[in-house]
Amino acid sequence: MSDDTGVPLPEALRVSPIFADLPAEDLAWIAERGEEIRAEVGETVFREGDEAEFLYLVLDGEVTARRESDAGDTRLWIVRKGEVGGLLPFSRMKTIPFTGRASAPLRSFVLHKRHFRDLLDEQPELGQRLVGLMADRIREVSRMDQAHEKLVALGRLSAGLAHELNNPAAAIRRSSGLLRETLAKLAGATPDGGALTGDRCAFIATFERELLAVDGGTGESDPFARGDLEDAIAEWLAARGSDDAWDLAPVLAEAGVDAAALERVGEALGDELGGTIVRRAALQLLASRLTHEIEVASRRISDLIGAIKQYSYMDQAAEQDVEIHDGIENTLLIMNHKLKDKRVRVDREYDGRIPRVRAFGVELNQVWTNLIDNAIDAMEPGGRLRIRTGSDGPLVFVEIADDGPGISEELQSRIFDPF
Repeated sequence: MSDDTGVPLPEALRVSPIFADLPAEDLAWIAERGEEIRAEVGETVFREGDEAEFLYLVLDGEVTARRESDAGDTRLWIVRKGEVGGLLPFSRMKTIPFTGRASAPLRSFVLHKRHFRDLLDEQPELGQRLVGLMADRIREVSRMDQAHEKLVALGRLSAGLAHELNNPAAAIRRSSGLLRETLAKLAGATPDGGALTGDRCAFIATFERELLAVDGGTGESDPFARGDLEDAIAEWLAARGSDDAWDLAPVLAEAGVDAAALERVGEALGDELGGTIVRRAALQLLASRLTHEIEVASRRISDLIGAIKQYSYMDQAAEQDVEIHDGIENTLLIMNHKLKDKRVRVDREYDGRIPRVRAFGVELNQVWTNLIDNAIDAMEPGGRLRIRTGSDGPLVFVEIADDGPGISEELQSRIFDPF
């Protein structure tokens, strides 16, 4: 058999450095036991998940390998003319981890694994070369795997961080908008100066001071009674000219204002001034609470930024003495959205006596991210995530366990296979 240029298949194998200097009889022996295959552009040459059975050599053209199980169908590498791929002698690969399609008109040579033993017996030097090639491939795949895992971790981190930042940012936008409206209303809620006698001024100052000193939660706790109280407050304000009575009534009810308090205001200030003062006090309460919401949301953003800086060890040495618990807590904070979405309970059993560990902090945090993310995915909503730390002599250990179904028996033997 020969190619389009008339070169016999055994001689065509010399396109690879692995086979280039082999004697003609050795090449003939190999060619006799393999076969030539061809593929047009776009045709599938090997498929992810299929049994790994063949060594292949690209005689001409190229194959683009992708891992189609990943979102985005990411291209991993291109196998070009003269390069050897597929299953190699001594390889533990059981299934093909990628899908390969011809990205140029392809001509390749394939050799089934049933010939590997005879190949190693007949041509031990070639066996050594293939073992060396396999070692190079393992290093390359490991490097790509690490890069891929870092990208995946970064994607998870970015998604989680965006989700966590969006909530306080939205709260700040909402609260600041409401605060602007409230301050505008407050500026117009000015009582008539002629109605402000000394006794009334003293009453107003005391009323507003006591009301603003309340930190919420002092009003009626029964929801039905609270609803009736809010209706009564809203009707009282509306009867005295307030056009936002139904918006302000819940704020006053939460602060502990009741019918008796409104009656005292009416007796001391009269209907018109009393209505103005109660509305102004409600607007001050609302402004105070909106300001508090903005402070809480801003603090949340600052905490998240601090957590991501610690998580990524920004502006710090790559290797240093790492506080294990800080890394785990920062990871939990960044992944909080997934924990909340799944209603996962986190049980911490930290040993406060464990020392710092000399490690690459970013890589270690990537480990926590992967383990916790996998645990969340494995659990049903309402699951329990248990994190335990401790020491065993000079070693520090971290246990991360979930109450999911575990790894199925058919997959347990493959947990250390790449990808």
